[in-house]
Amino acid sequence: MKKIITGTLLVLFLGCSGAFARGFIFSRNKKAPVPPPVQKVYTIDDYMKDMEYEIKANWAPPQNSFKNKTIVNFTILRDGTIQNPMIAKSSGDKEFDRTALLALSATGKVTPLPKNFLGDSIDIDFTFERFSYLVYKNRYDK
Repeated sequence: MKKIITGTLLVLFLGCSGAFARGFIFSRNKKAPVPPPVQKVYTIDDYMKDMEYEIKANWAPPQNSFKNKTIVNFTILRDGTIQNPMIAKSSGDKEFDRTALLALSATGKVTPLPKNFLGDSIDIDFTFERFSYLVYKNRYDK
């Protein structure tokens, strides 16, 4: 009787250990479920950075401007269309101001307003600024 119980326990033990080993091996080979990607809230600050990049990518300031700044006012509609660009504060250099307006005209449409933005449009005061410095030959060189 003792041999039967020992044999039965041995079979149960070996059977269980095999099932345990198979479960362990299979569980290690299974890929963990991938959580859904975290949706980043697109803030108005993010939008402004993207909008600035899109507009300035189309801006070619005049080569002869060295220290100029102009402010342009315009409206962005919900679909990203730029409307009514006008000089709010001139740089004093007509060519510099013209290139700022040309950049807005060339852009035409930026990324649509964020879904969480309330309203159908936004008014923007956009600054075009350039600081360049002339490099002169060292005056002490002869």
